[in-house]
Amino acid sequence: MATLAEAGLVDRDPVTLRYRLGGRLFSLAARTEEAALARRARPWLRRLASTTGETSHLCVLRGGAVVTLASELGHAAGRTQTWEGVSTAAWLTPSGRVLLSGHDGPSLEAWFATHGAGEPLPRARRRRIGPEGWLLARKRPHRLESLVRELELVRREGRAVSRGELEDGVVALSVPVRSFTGEVVAALNVSGPASRDEALRSWGPLLHEASRSLSGPA
Repeated sequence: MATLAEAGLVDRDPVTLRYRLGGRLFSLAARTEEAALARRARPWLRRLASTTGETSHLCVLRGGAVVTLASELGHAAGRTQTWEGVSTAAWLTPSGRVLLSGHDGPSLEAWFATHGAGEPLPRARRRRIGPEGWLLARKRPHRLESLVRELELVRREGRAVSRGELEDGVVALSVPVRSFTGEVVAALNVSGPASRDEALRSWGPLLHEASRSLSGPA
């Protein structure tokens, strides 16, 4: 047991001296569930990318960041690499707002106190001198009050939209994926150039269909 405790797989209560499951074990279990969800989502991500022509993503919340577990490029995507493994500030993306919409008031306040009121984070911005270069602008986090208002809208509409928040000239639409208990555990997202803003509405039905298929028991 001492070896397991050193590995973080069990914790020992300093008063009762009894052992309980450790935080690392819960973390490993969560990552295993994420990997299983990513495998199940892959066919849907391919279908989303094929149908919309744009890039599709499956994202989860880890601390103050949104991490892309899986991603597929569409034929019209202006990229050669996916976002897999990339993390961004949760409050800066529609997927992050979808994931945060599952927090109640106290848990959202606790999250914001830890992750939302820190230093400004990078935001990709195109250079004026050409389409290939990027500059990093600084964007400050939301105030808690404005974030609460945005999340109320996300809950009502069942989706979140971004227009140029993370990257200039990029629009994105995200919807939640839920566990069998109704907890928001992931977000599905499609993103594309701002020139396709009119098409953004048409992505919703397929995203919600994918969400319904992936939500609930594995």
